[in-house]
Amino acid sequence: MSDTSTRSYRLCLRSVILLLSVSFATFFFFAGAQAADLTVNPAAGCGPTGPYCTIQAAIDAAGSGDVINIVNGTYPEKLSI
Repeated sequence: MSDTSTRSYRLCLRSVILLLSVSFATFFFFAGAQAADLTVNPAAGCGPTGPYCTIQAAIDAAGSGDVINIVNGTYPEKLSI
């Protein structure tokens, strides 16, 4: 192999490695769970995936980074987080 061929091959190999590294990093960054907005609104009806009738139901369904939005009202509950 000539020096020019060897340099071209190494440059191509480095480019491919860089591209794969960036692709994998991007995939693992965006593959994580996305934060969700959960709503507590007893007047809108209740379901296992929302809106939730109780604050505790929303807490139980929430994951890390999720936001729970609570509609104005009185909620006679004892909460466990």
